[in-house]
Amino acid sequence: MRVVYLPLYADLEPFISHKLAQEATTFKECREDVYWIAGSGLKDEEFDDESRILKLPVEELFENIFIKTFLALKWLLKNVDFDYVVRTNTSTYFFTDRLNSLIFELGSPKILAAGEFGYSQANSDCCVNAGKYLAGTGILLSREMVEKIVSLDYLDLDSESWADDVLLSRLISQLQVPFTHLARVDITDYKPFQIASTYRVKSWYDQDVTVKRFWEIKVIENSPIKERIRKVLLFHYSEFLRYVENFPIFNGLNVLRIVRQIFRFWRFNQDTISWILGHNE
Repeated sequence: MRVVYLPLYADLEPFISHKLAQEATTFKECREDVYWIAGSGLKDEEFDDESRILKLPVEELFENIFIKTFLALKWLLKNVDFDYVVRTNTSTYFFTDRLNSLIFELGSPKILAAGEFGYSQANSDCCVNAGKYLAGTGILLSREMVEKIVSLDYLDLDSESWADDVLLSRLISQLQVPFTHLARVDITDYKPFQIASTYRVKSWYDQDVTVKRFWEIKVIENSPIKERIRKVLLFHYSEFLRYVENFPIFNGLNVLRIVRQIFRFWRFNQDTISWILGHNE
């Protein structure tokens, strides 16, 4: 079974720094399965094997993200042998072995559309997945699902009015395929470290923090059993300092926020505790 990844990319900061961190951490062992997708002024697709960047004939604009995704999926079908693909971005960390295990646990379905659920009125009229969409940080699709998607004429939809992940989810819903939930951990929101296949590590306040989080998660994931609890606590301490920096403690309202955050960091789930103790390896 081969899982490939399509992170959205643009040849400017902070995407350049994020790509380098993503490439050296989460995708270090499976770099040949990653295709960073970028817009360009070219008349046709162009893939550079050294950089692993797939340049697509579409202007690099936010409103063109869905078109980039659509063209990249079509290119994959013609040029790459794969079983599953994850459309993602450069600020998401994947524990790839864990993701592969989840696919096997699902029975390696030939028709699969999975991800973290978001909710949007734009999909409220869909009979299947009504009101839900698959968040763009990690949309997992089987090859047959991709074939069905690219066979549709997305131009019939108002593609400029909706976000790319909402529009992609709408196409899947029109194909009457129910979404499968694929949990992620949003480090973005200073949530506790939990065991997951997908970590969203984007910082809205400091793009350098996004890069640091890639390496911090890598250290935690690779730590031996005896070191894990210490590494997790150090990570939480770093996140707490970032939280205090963004919500200064001298502001009265922020005191309550910080107290809540301290308790929040101690809420480990059962899978995380088992992993720290080495019981689920």
